[in-house]
Amino acid sequence: MSRALLQRPGSRCPKNRWAIGLLLLLVPVALPAQPAGLEPSLEPVVGGLDLPVGIVHAGDGSGRLFVLELPGRVRIVRGGELLAEPFLDLSGLVSCCGERGLLGLAFHPDFPADDRFFVDYTDLAGTTRVVEYHLSAANPDRGDPTSARTLLTVAQPFSNHNGGQLAFGPDGYLYIGLGDGGSGGDPLGNGQNLATLLGKILRIDVDRADPGRAYGIPPGNPIYAGQPGAFREIWAYGLRNPWRFSFDRATGDLFVGDVGQNRWEEIDRIPAGEGGRNLGWRRKEGNHCFQPATGCEVPGLTDPILEYSHDEGCSVTGGFRYRGSASPPMAGVYLYGDFCRGIIWGAVSGAGGDAGAWSTAVLLDTDFAISTFGEDEAGELYVAEYAPAPGGRIHRLVGPPGDPGDDPGDGEPPPPGDGWLTTPDIPGFRFRVRITTGGAEPVEQPVRQEAACIPETLCVSGAVPGRSELFVRIVGPKGNGKLWPTLVRFTTSTVEVWIEQTATGAIRHYRLEGATPGSSDLTGLFDRDGFEP
Repeated sequence: MSRALLQRPGSRCPKNRWAIGLLLLLVPVALPAQPAGLEPSLEPVVGGLDLPVGIVHAGDGSGRLFVLELPGRVRIVRGGELLAEPFLDLSGLVSCCGERGLLGLAFHPDFPADDRFFVDYTDLAGTTRVVEYHLSAANPDRGDPTSARTLLTVAQPFSNHNGGQLAFGPDGYLYIGLGDGGSGGDPLGNGQNLATLLGKILRIDVDRADPGRAYGIPPGNPIYAGQPGAFREIWAYGLRNPWRFSFDRATGDLFVGDVGQNRWEEIDRIPAGEGGRNLGWRRKEGNHCFQPATGCEVPGLTDPILEYSHDEGCSVTGGFRYRGSASPPMAGVYLYGDFCRGIIWGAVSGAGGDAGAWSTAVLLDTDFAISTFGEDEAGELYVAEYAPAPGGRIHRLVGPPGDPGDDPGDGEPPPPGDGWLTTPDIPGFRFRVRITTGGAEPVEQPVRQEAACIPETLCVSGAVPGRSELFVRIVGPKGNGKLWPTLVRFTTSTVEVWIEQTATGAIRHYRLEGATPGSSDLTGLFDRDGFEP
């Protein structure tokens, strides 16, 4: 088997455990402990794939997963079955493999009413192409190969660091990831050069074309005053090879896995709507100076929220923040992995909320190359096992469902006042939240209801040092009649929750004291239809 078949886009080391097992025996690696209460597992979904590098859904209610195979095919998985015929076969147009191939796919946010979808691939000359296609009029399981319209081409000076991720943001614009052009150490200085599209994340409007372009420049894209030749497509810069990024469904924040050079891998976070961020490369690799070796700090750099050294892996694969319903204990956990080691980490934000410090721990230690994560329409997560056919596989990440029992709470009455919160997503109930900071004289802090929230969820933030959030969530696929108050991202304060069934006046009370920053703790689970005083 050739090295090219064992090397995924963005990595520098051959992977499988077959290739690096001896190295791991010789170099002991200390891994952080798994966080209490989070014990996910992997459930096989489908096999028989050829070098899978992408997993996306169409948002059309069909339940289909679309899997990208690096040699140029898009395959459909439906009901746990891999359809025999590809959705789209571009293998005759795509250069493969190593770090070239079919690298990105995104469906229009209004699909299938707007039947367009978009792909990113390296063509036979090694040039990056972003191309628009339409669905076949005759078969919803086929793309129309004759409908191709090229939106963007970017010449690649070297064969590696092509990026390739495509995703529509919550703003309806298409985001495109491009690496720095390749070789090692960014020899052309593309990461910090605003006069090239390489080493960037772009944002374009596919619904409106500007004169001379096949797309439009969205209003709000950064304008780099005083930077000759700066491209207005650029949304963020200073990237080496952004291998997989995703948008948080609840907040709109953009999480980016950026593959490092020789020592450090990183995860970057761009808050929703904050274009123009400089993520550091090649001045920095992770949090550390790269070139120059010292004195690399300049105003405006955005450091990663997470990093790990090559003692723990060699090529980061960016993932997703869990916003599904099947595993409430994992709510808000950002999952990501390493291609070479097969590790899956889970990260949570601590004091200061998403803007504060993040902590991470190993959730799973697999025996395969992790090339990509994916998310279905319900927010459940998947991971690809990168191997040539027939060894490529898709697995579902299955988190703990929690205690299926019925928690009556302690029955303490709520404080007087009118501070009840309601949400139309959870009819028939209202909620009170009280957050009290510690100290000799505890002080009750105000709370507010957040507008951006996962469906069938109530999100509340507290004005404490840091951030407190309460998720009251209906547990299980299609809403199985459960309510689950879960606390995440809070400081060492006392958090109390009262839940009242408005028809009967029945109330339950939950209290959590002295919580560890960054933890996620169950406070109650009960049947919505069997609510009793």
